Amino acid sequence: MKTDSCNQSDFPQKNEQEREKVVEHQQQGETWQEMVAQYDAIFEAFDDLIYICSQDYEIEYMNRHFIERTGHYPLGQKCYQALYNQEKKCPWCVNEQVFRGEKVRREWLNPQDNRWYSAVNTLLRPPDGRKLKMALITDVTENKQTEEAFNNLILHSPIGIYIIQDRLFRLVNPGFLKITGYSEEDLLGKDIFFLVSPEYRESVRRNAVQLLKGERPAPYEYQFISKNGETRWVVETVISTNYQGRKVTLGYFLEITDLKCIEEALRRANEELNESNRQLHQEVAEKQRAEEMLEHQAQELARSNQELQSFAYIASHDLQEPLRKVIAFGDRLRTKEAANLSDSGKDYLSRMQNAAIRMRTLIEDLLAFSRVTTKAQPFQRLDLDHVVNEVLVDLEERIARLGAHIDVGPLPALEAEPTQMRQLFQNLLANAMKFHQENISPVIAINSRNVDNATCEIKVTDNGIGMDPKYFDRIFKPFQRLHGKGVYEGTGIGLAICHKIVVRHGGTIKVESAPGNGATFIITLPLFQLNKENGNDERQETH
Repeated sequence: MKTDSCNQSDFPQKNEQEREKVVEHQQQGETWQEMVAQYDAIFEAFDDLIYICSQDYEIEYMNRHFIERTGHYPLGQKCYQALYNQEKKCPWCVNEQVFRGEKVRREWLNPQDNRWYSAVNTLLRPPDGRKLKMALITDVTENKQTEEAFNNLILHSPIGIYIIQDRLFRLVNPGFLKITGYSEEDLLGKDIFFLVSPEYRESVRRNAVQLLKGERPAPYEYQFISKNGETRWVVETVISTNYQGRKVTLGYFLEITDLKCIEEALRRANEELNESNRQLHQEVAEKQRAEEMLEHQAQELARSNQELQSFAYIASHDLQEPLRKVIAFGDRLRTKEAANLSDSGKDYLSRMQNAAIRMRTLIEDLLAFSRVTTKAQPFQRLDLDHVVNEVLVDLEERIARLGAHIDVGPLPALEAEPTQMRQLFQNLLANAMKFHQENISPVIAINSRNVDNATCEIKVTDNGIGMDPKYFDRIFKPFQRLHGKGVYEGTGIGLAICHKIVVRHGGTIKVESAPGNGATFIITLPLFQLNKENGNDERQETH
């Protein structure tokens, strides 16, 4: 379309002159002039460009907007020469569809002004019987740009977008094809409901009806069937709009199958979590009940132990007096009445006195065992080197008699009860010398090391007769003897006392040994005590 410049103030005069030329050129008389005058006011009111040409394509009329836009007066010229600078008819007019009564529509980009135009060509029959073509040309650049932007959006959007009219697909973008797995040929012209899973078709139909009523449905979810037969989840939004001059339904189609799987997994996980919480609450409640029961049992056990210790102390203390009388009167009987006793009587008396002495020893050991807790004193800082040296002085006579060799390495300082530490090492050293091998002098070593900043380990090793590992737990229990009464003296209470002392100090004691290879007692003790004041704090014993 040509766009020559002109002076718009000359339009009325020049237009009138051109109209006169049209009249002269066509020689149609008053009939054509009356028609032009009749429609001129209407054509001038349009913002669109309007021109009329004869059957041989000569322009006979144009409205003011046409002249303003093109900038020249092509009356009497061929329309294809005046508008497009061509020597032949335009391709869309070759078959003269307009003059056969057909309406011709077309769009084109005008290279002169780089704008898009839309033309509607229709047949016009004036009273004189001639056939004229009337062209209505509209500048559709903005619409075209909007449409192109929309098409680009549709083309490149990862979201599935479709347009339907009368429930049939009219347009689908690549995103929609990728989601569904179908091709354009599979979808265009097909009913949208063939994609929807049967159980969701009614809800989709209700949303379509809502849209037809002028309402805008909220985004909704449903399942669709992809080309490979899989059932997938989608969330869809539909709106009513115009596209290419027609009212259509525009849909935005976003697959959420993975999201639904995550939601389902979260739902199951939440159910499992709720079940786990329920079970955990139940377990906590059961644990609380068990703890309450254990606490009650612990209190009962502590009370029972206290009563037992009191009973043991009182009973063993009260038994001392009758035993002393038995031993004393036995001595008198042996001294003053020996001549009157038969040999059998003397044997009976000797057996009675030995039994009484063993009973006294047993009672004294029982008292010593109970006093570990009942007569315990508060902890204090002490040097184990000093404690062991005092014990060696007490055992000096036995060491010399047996020819024992005792090697004592550096020992730590720790918080403990001095009397019980002396009792611990005295029992261990006495045991090591008691169970020495025949004709072999006892050799005993005491060594220590720090396990960490809060714990030390002490080893007491001997070359004695040793023991079978199956007796390791048994030796730390009261009155447990591995040998007969005539072989080794004692009541079997010494190591039980050692164990009770170590446990009270928050430590452990164990033994490593084999028959004929001696024994090593391994003691761990804390260097610091948490409760220094409670001398009667009896800890739970573990072997």
